[in-house]
Order: sequence, then structure tokens, then C-alpha cells
Amino acid sequence: MKMSIYFMKSPDNLLLVRNDRLGDAILMLPAYNLLRMNFPQAKIYLWLSPAAAPIGGAVDSVDDVVISADNSHREVLDKIKRLRIDTAFCFRPTLSNALALYKAGIRTRIGTARRGYSFLFSHRFNITRRSSDRHEADLNLALLSAAGINGVSDFPKINLPSAAYASALNLLAEAGVDIENGYIIMHPGSGGSAREWPAVFFKQLAGFIAQKYKIPALITGLLDDFDKCRAAAVEAKHNFCGATDILTLAVLLKSAKVVIANSTGPLHIAVALKTPVVGLYPPVKDCLPARWGPYKHPEMALSPDLPLCRKCRPGDVSDCRCMEQISVDAVAERTQKYL
Repeated sequence: MKMSIYFMKSPDNLLLVRNDRLGDAILMLPAYNLLRMNFPQAKIYLWLSPAAAPIGGAVDSVDDVVISADNSHREVLDKIKRLRIDTAFCFRPTLSNALALYKAGIRTRIGTARRGYSFLFSHRFNITRRSSDRHEADLNLALLSAAGINGVSDFPKINLPSAAYASALNLLAEAGVDIENGYIIMHPGSGGSAREWPAVFFKQLAGFIAQKYKIPALITGLLDDFDKCRAAAVEAKHNFCGATDILTLAVLLKSAKVVIANSTGPLHIAVALKTPVVGLYPPVKDCLPARWGPYKHPEMALSPDLPLCRKCRPGDVSDCRCMEQISVDAVAERTQKYL
């Protein structure tokens, strides 16, 4: 690698910070992969939220994971100091994250400019995420590029543990799923990060696939989404809502023929594991597939054929019905390409 002007020497211990939502952490992994390719001898640590930490720990060649949301720095500051980090990339440049990196005594602290607390970063770059048309993963890579680290990258290998495979096989057996015949996964929730395709549409699609292809649709989600999952399930035994930890879910996603989901973390896990997806996106500027779609697979995203909607908001805080304009037939047509 041609050494960046921002590094006097190759870093020995790097920390990558993205300690919020699961999907955001997954979309940081191409940046991790590029750093690993450029600094193969360095130790690289990820600072992730508890929700994302198990996946981060399964990423190939990650040395360790610091687990904490950004509102509990006291629990992790000592650990960061013990790791002797010399370079940190702050992909979530909040005040509390920037302050924690400063207090940890990290020499090279790389983040974005234009915030009142950006002075806490030793190296600040003018990269704007708000209303950006660039993909989130590419915005992360842009921070590396600004620091002089360039290259093409994709998701790294994720080594899911044998215990997760055993757990997934047990769930499939209990649900009577024929592994040889295969299955699809539907994830009707979004954790409030986007407008959602109606649960009844998921059920209609699942019924169509089951009737035509004799392939069951497994419904996944958090316990908070139980009502949506129940409404989407054709058979109760195929409702896995709240029944998996994140690593078991990842195994199920990896082995599925296709995953149909709203804009949410499990969709990005599936893409990272090279499983085909059909991603469903609202016509909202900050939620479009150009920013949050399946990375490097724009053909796997579906949005209503509508202009940007001013009423549409993430979660259930408006009565907008834009997502109902994505027909079951349209999603079925996309889904059938992978069966």
C-alpha cells in the first residue's frame, strides 16, 4: 500500500466505531474489509452495539469486539485503553463517541467535519451523510478514501459458529421443514427504521409460493414484531418470531433460497452472506434503496412507482399507504427468479 499522508507508519491497532443499529454495522463491513486488505498485520477491533456484536465477532480476521451502545462509555473506556488503539475510524460520529475516543488517548482519530464537536477528531473530513444519494457502505468507504486508503471492497467472509448451525437445524426439524426442498424467509418488521410492506401482503405472497412451488415461507422477526409475524405466517409452526438469536437467524438467512424483507438489518446480513433478497423500500428520501438497498445489487430492491412522499415516515407514525402500492404480484415476480 502507498502510505497515506495521514499515517506516519502503518497502524498497529485499529478501532472501527459503528455502535448503533444492526444494519448500519453490517454496512460498515466493506470498510473493515478494505482496511484488513491494506493492513494485514494490524489488529482490528470493532466497537458495536449489543445487537450487532455477535455478527461482528464472526467476521473473518476481526481480532475482538468492543460491545456497547454510545450511552455507556464508562463500561468500555478502560477496555479501549487496554487495547492500545493507535488509530480509530468513527463511522458514527456522535459527540459521545468522539469524546470517548479522545479520552482513550487514541493518537489518530478519524471522523467527519462540520459538527461543533468535530475538533475532538485529530483528522476531520468533509463527508455529508444527510440526504446523500450515495450508498451507506460507500459513504463509509469515502471516509477511508479521504484518509488516503483507497480500493474496491465488498463484504468480508462471515464464519458462523457450528452451534448456530445446530440451533438452526433443530428449529427447521421442529417446524417440519424439508431442508432438501428448501425454504424462503420473510421478515415483515423493520424495527421502526422504514415504512413497512403490509403483513397481509407477506401472507398472500407466502401462500402463493407454497401453492406453486411447495416451498414454505419462514417468518422471522423480533418479539416486538410478533403481531406482524403472526399476521404474515401461513402456518403457525413456520413463525420463528423471537425464536432465534442473531447467529441462528444468520444461518437461516444464509441457507434460504431468497429473503423478502423491508429495509432492515437481517436483509443486509443476507446480502453479506450472498443470499438473494427482495428488499422493499418506501419513497422517502432518506430511506431509498440508493442509500440503504442491497449493497451492489440494485436489482434486488423494489419501491413504489411514485414520487417522493412527504407524508411517508419510518415506522407507523403516519397514515401513508405508499408501501401498499408495491403489489404482491410484483414481489412474487421478483421472488420467483430465485426459486
